[in-house]
Amino acid sequence: MDLIPKYAGSCSLGLFSILSLNVTFLGSLDRVDFEKIYKYAKKKSSLLASQNTMENSKRHDMTKGSIFKHLWRMALPVSVGLFFNTMYNVVDTFFLARESTESLAAISLSFPIFLGLIAVTEGISTAASALISYHVGKKDEAMLHKLSIQIFTFSLLTTFFLMCSGWYFTEPVFRFLGADGMYLHKALAYMNTILYGSAFFAFSSAINGILLAQGQPHPMRNVLVAGFFLNCFLDPWFLYGGFGLPAMGIRGIAYATLLSKSLGLVYLFWKAWIEHFIVRVKLKDYFPQWKILKQILTRSPSAHWLLSS
Repeated sequence: MDLIPKYAGSCSLGLFSILSLNVTFLGSLDRVDFEKIYKYAKKKSSLLASQNTMENSKRHDMTKGSIFKHLWRMALPVSVGLFFNTMYNVVDTFFLARESTESLAAISLSFPIFLGLIAVTEGISTAASALISYHVGKKDEAMLHKLSIQIFTFSLLTTFFLMCSGWYFTEPVFRFLGADGMYLHKALAYMNTILYGSAFFAFSSAINGILLAQGQPHPMRNVLVAGFFLNCFLDPWFLYGGFGLPAMGIRGIAYATLLSKSLGLVYLFWKAWIEHFIVRVKLKDYFPQWKILKQILTRSPSAHWLLSS
């Protein structure tokens, strides 16, 4: 029993020490900079999220290994995709030739403007892959995601430019080339419909640039190969009608192109999303940052002039 007062005294002394420490801590709270603590925690959480993104993504590290193997790995899918993209246009030409000579002449007249549209959108892809691959090599995830967002902003601005300039200049250009009557009417029907879907071309090229920078040429190849086979089915259906769909003539060929492009865009976005190349951000992050947009713009014209020529 004589041990009880001894242990009671020790417990009392311990409680007194704890209370003293608590009072000292509470008294120093007014000197703690909680804003700095919050910023530090936010920075650490952002860093951990970036590391998690890098671990979860299927990025192909092109900073290691044989250069020849990297070139072969990137070039072969791109070559296959471009072959099927060419065959895609051959399918359009084949069915329009069977429809009428005016339709064939109209789409032939539209090709220079159509290729100009492709050149502008491919410039986005070139700029995206050039800028983003640099920061992939530096492993700068924050700048990588910021560039990806601004690439989308640039694509949206490019879409507005293509639609407005296309609707304004297409008819004068066609008339300058000698088109009139039914020939001019069909050429405008095709090209104006394509211009409505400028966003599909611009955003597909943007996402393809992001994927290429990460060492992923296969998704765009898959889109172009699947688009060719889909076009073989959609072209005659939309051109001649059937299954409740009216015959749309040359405009149907344009609608078939836009449908296949829109499905390809959905696939590319899904592919980039599941591999963490595109992340969820706030709406304000899409506001134009002119310094970054200038970098994108300065890297785009080389592809524009190359493809246009």
